[in-house]
Amino acid sequence: METSRRAERLSTTTAILAVFTSQLPITVVAVSLSEIADDTGTPIAGLQWMQSLYLLAMAAAVLSAGVIAETVGRKRVIVSALLLMVVGATVGAVASISAGGVMPLLLTAQATAGVGAGALLPTTLATINTTVTDPARRARAVAGWVGGTTGGLAGGVLAGGVLAGGVISQWLSWGWVYVLVAALAAAVAGFAAFALRRAPTSDPGLDVVGQATATLGIVALIFGFIRGGSAGFLSAPALLAYLVAAAAFVVCALHERRTRRPLIPPSMFRAPLFNAAALAAAMALFTVIGTGFLLVVFLGQGLDHDPWRIALHMVFMPGTALVAAFTVTGFLMSRLDAAHVLLCGIISAGLGTFALSQLPGDFTLIDVAWRLAFIGLGVALMISLAAAVAVHSCAPDLAPKAGAVNTAFRQTGGALAPAFLGSLYAAAAAGGGDALNAFTGAVGVIAWLLLGTGLLVMGAIALDRAR
Repeated sequence: METSRRAERLSTTTAILAVFTSQLPITVVAVSLSEIADDTGTPIAGLQWMQSLYLLAMAAAVLSAGVIAETVGRKRVIVSALLLMVVGATVGAVASISAGGVMPLLLTAQATAGVGAGALLPTTLATINTTVTDPARRARAVAGWVGGTTGGLAGGVLAGGVLAGGVISQWLSWGWVYVLVAALAAAVAGFAAFALRRAPTSDPGLDVVGQATATLGIVALIFGFIRGGSAGFLSAPALLAYLVAAAAFVVCALHERRTRRPLIPPSMFRAPLFNAAALAAAMALFTVIGTGFLLVVFLGQGLDHDPWRIALHMVFMPGTALVAAFTVTGFLMSRLDAAHVLLCGIISAGLGTFALSQLPGDFTLIDVAWRLAFIGLGVALMISLAAAVAVHSCAPDLAPKAGAVNTAFRQTGGALAPAFLGSLYAAAAAGGGDALNAFTGAVGVIAWLLLGTGLLVMGAIALDRAR
């Protein structure tokens, strides 16, 4: 009995440490983008790819990692995923001292680490669900895991990443942020190899066509947005990318309807609340990643702020998420159902982005802080509740895939944000506008998209009640 409880504790600890590690590069690298641009002469398009690739790779890996883990073993996948993060971060560190080819190395680093990070999400959750047998203990363990991916603990990791990235880039070199990620991933990989037991395997089947077409569609869409920022959103290369993305998504949808073991079961999309939750999840990370990216480019390249000063501005967004997860979320959940709390999050994020789009020219740190606090509160509610709404809107046998698909939508939204919003910022700046107008204009687009998301969620709630 004691041996079993010890295995539960070790598995839970490993799972939470692993998802911490997967979240850290999102902000610790983001704060360093302005220094990377100054050091390498990288244009905004290069920074867009850097930020997008990590989240794109995560989104692609999330969908299939769980199936692969069932086939070859979860312990093997978790340790391998962490080692992939070590390899990716090591390549990033090497890029900082390379004499040439820095951006190709950095893009390789982001993609490699992102695949590892994405593989950790479904496999660590499955490890908890199969190892912790008592329902009450399992619920507490899953709550800790959720806190590491979307809740207060994630907010703490992201806030810590912002400050760590600011300190490292300010007083050392941006290459050391990758050393930090590599060291943490290596330590957690060693702990996982010691702590996790081998679990029985099975052959649930890997949907290669679904995975390939979904990933191709997302990559083509991101390429179209980034290319559109420099050549025009209706230019031939951008339009061709949009057509490739549309074709890939159509092929994916047709294949998923016909295959016996779909990667993305089409039946899930018959539930209005599932669709609303998927959109809300995508918009949540689109909002937080997009706002953070725009803030780094605006403050770093537009106003020439140093990394530590950028970090002091950015930290209010994940910092508020940390507070919200432990206070506001529970308060609202005790009074409203999950869908309406999700709507509250969208409203808060919408108000924050609208206020940020009205930022005055003589702004102070406080002017930015309270606006980011509204965004952080909203995003914390949106991410946490979108997953809950998605899982509960589907049949119980589809719950695991519903969670994975919602996570994939969330990561995809984050990957699209730098591509689309960065292109808007670059186009406005290139057109002769000043940095502030380029920044506020792009943030204003986020506010309008959140308004549309809120209206669609309200419609989904009404349709669900009518059913």
